[in-house]
Amino acid sequence: MDIKRVRFPHEAPSNTYQEVPCLRRLLIILLVFIYATVAPALAGQINDVKLENKINHLRIKHDLRPYNSNSKLQKVAQRRSSRLAEIHKLKHSPNLKKRLRPALAVGEILGVGTTWRGVYRTLKHSPEHRGVMLSRTFTQQGAGLTRDKRGRLWVVVVFRKPA
Repeated sequence: MDIKRVRFPHEAPSNTYQEVPCLRRLLIILLVFIYATVAPALAGQINDVKLENKINHLRIKHDLRPYNSNSKLQKVAQRRSSRLAEIHKLKHSPNLKKRLRPALAVGEILGVGTTWRGVYRTLKHSPEHRGVMLSRTFTQQGAGLTRDKRGRLWVVVVFRKPA
């Protein structure tokens, strides 16, 4: 006599129990991949915004209006910081005004270090860089940060007064 197990409607077929660990492993691998690829990019964007906020906080402390954040300037700054990280050299962009058209005035500050806070502190204590951050000429800013293979952080902040 063959005895069959009665399966209730809420029970899954027995072969699905074997598939669940496989699906779980696949899901974990997928989540690790997403975290490894997306998290660094998001962290970079978050730090860009934090740096821009620090600059605006400095401006407010000096009774100046904060700069508006601008996505075009952020893209230009990000490309520039990536380029500087590739060549391992701080070098101002010779055609910045052309890239940020239309503009009445443009500015750029560069820095390299291990953290964005450390780079910010260094720039803040440099009279030339502090002058750009506290300038009344510009109304917009965009920051870009890139970490190179050696772990150094390349920072570019561009400023503009649009035409």
